[in-house]
Amino acid sequence: MATRAASGLVGSTDLLAASARIAPLRRNIETDDVGLATLLLASDYTAAITGETLHVDAGVHIEGPVGRGQMQGETKPREQEK
Repeated sequence: MATRAASGLVGSTDLLAASARIAPLRRNIETDDVGLATLLLASDYTAAITGETLHVDAGVHIEGPVGRGQMQGETKPREQEK
């Protein structure tokens, strides 16, 4: 997510661009996405949900971490090491 803190990291612009390219939703998340997920978790709709991890990342976690090659324009996910 593009934040003031993230902007201080070297390569953050490239990382965000690569994340948007490989994400199934083809975009980066916004603060509203995180806020809406928080509202959902605070609502009565999730009263019986425990011990879960909610990924608010436009699906990037499905593709795996963004690799250096993807930051340089490749669109395929990294191969898993055996």
